[in-house]
Amino acid sequence: SSGNFAFSAHARDGASGTLDAANPQRIYKWDGTGFSIVAKQNDPLTGVLDLVSQPGGGASGDEIAGGALGSVSLLDNGNVGFMDASMVNIAFTMTRALFYYNSTSGVNAMYHQVGGIDTVTNITNTGTNTFTFSTGIATDRFVTTPNGAHAMFIGTAVGSPSRSVLVRDNRVIVQNGVAPAPGVLVAGTMTNFELLPNGHWTAWGTYAAAGGFWALKDGYLIARTGDPIFPGSTELWGSGIRFAVSNRNGDVLVAGNTNAASNINEVLVLNGTTVLLRKGSMVDANNNNIDDDNVFIGRASTSNTVLLQGAASDDNYIYFLSTIRNGAGTDLNGTSVAYDPNAFLRLHFAGSCGPADFDHSGVVDFFDYLDFVDAFSQGILQADFNIDGTVDFFDYLDFVDVFSIGC
Repeated sequence: SSGNFAFSAHARDGASGTLDAANPQRIYKWDGTGFSIVAKQNDPLTGVLDLVSQPGGGASGDEIAGGALGSVSLLDNGNVGFMDASMVNIAFTMTRALFYYNSTSGVNAMYHQVGGIDTVTNITNTGTNTFTFSTGIATDRFVTTPNGAHAMFIGTAVGSPSRSVLVRDNRVIVQNGVAPAPGVLVAGTMTNFELLPNGHWTAWGTYAAAGGFWALKDGYLIARTGDPIFPGSTELWGSGIRFAVSNRNGDVLVAGNTNAASNINEVLVLNGTTVLLRKGSMVDANNNNIDDDNVFIGRASTSNTVLLQGAASDDNYIYFLSTIRNGAGTDLNGTSVAYDPNAFLRLHFAGSCGPADFDHSGVVDFFDYLDFVDAFSQGILQADFNIDGTVDFFDYLDFVDVFSIGC
């Protein structure tokens, strides 16, 4: 909350060195004036379980950090959450775990660990599932809010069959084989998620037995394959989503492909109402606020993916990675390999007034109150205004308090 940040990096032996430095995989923290190393490869790990019965296993207590430290989040108290995907001195089947580095004691304490030793509350909130981790970009993600109140990660609930799951605050909230929202086909894999500092979240993924995607915000549906990209539009969401992100004002931005012609069939939509940009949009490459640079969002082949990762700020900017081309259809900034981005762009948008702008109209008025009361009366998660996992009278009180302030 004070503007500090932490990240993981691999250290070399010099500015132009080619060899690893000692303990090269590290987690650094910026405190406003300088960098410090808070955790590094070969540091001791606590709370980790090792089992002699597992291949390569032994006694617990000698485990150390490996060379795959990542998915870093900094808490306001100085602690740091991270994942270690390759712990050392441990059974081969138990090498992945989530940790919190304690800034006071200097201890890296285990939070969740692979190997069938952890449980999470199941999706029905009636019992527990044994939890484990799998591999891949999304499953390597571990995010904690700065105040430490909420944490999210992706993994697998062990069972017959085992299911991929999205976990928030140690409870499964989306699961393979279960509809992610009412009226939606059952979910397949969890593609990715975003957890905001205030506890709100978005998630998106695939279907189990059909092509296409779904996207959620705080548990309610915001986009899916076959739906209009905004009410009344004949342009429909296609089979692939790129990202679904939001800010603390409540704005939601979804990027994905559509059923439009291949040269314009990727869009970025704000709050389910406004197309901010699409494949083929011009880019102001020299930042003079004039679209005259012969640079466009897209690639030489119109069948390729162009919009990639994105993030929305509270001051109403969407930052995103995209490929770019010129008017003749030639890729710019070199050849893009495997859809790697070649431009980092931002776009300002007219966002909501704040959380009380429930219908994202840009003003806080009685229609926001009516929409909230409607959602509240149905008990849907959209009305979980204080993000505590339940819809109750405290949500109503919190909404009215913010509503009374206005924009």
